[in-house]
Amino acid sequence: EKPGLDDDDDDDDDDDEDDNDDSDNDDDGGGGSGVGSDDDDDVAVVYHTQSLMNQLIQSVHDHLIFSSSVSFVV
Repeated sequence: EKPGLDDDDDDDDDDDEDDNDDSDNDDDGGGGSGVGSDDDDDVAVVYHTQSLMNQLIQSVHDHLIFSSSVSFVV
């Protein structure tokens, strides 16, 4: 009986994984009916992340330029 239960547990685990996959697909599928909403959210997150990275790079660049110019002045 225990191997049978283990097999059932394995099947349940597989079913859970399938359910998780289905839920992910449902999210994407839900985006299918409202394609704009999910896709726009993804694009907004990517754009915001890129914007933050650009600001960080610019800040570091400006700091390095300022630091090097100050060291030359001193």
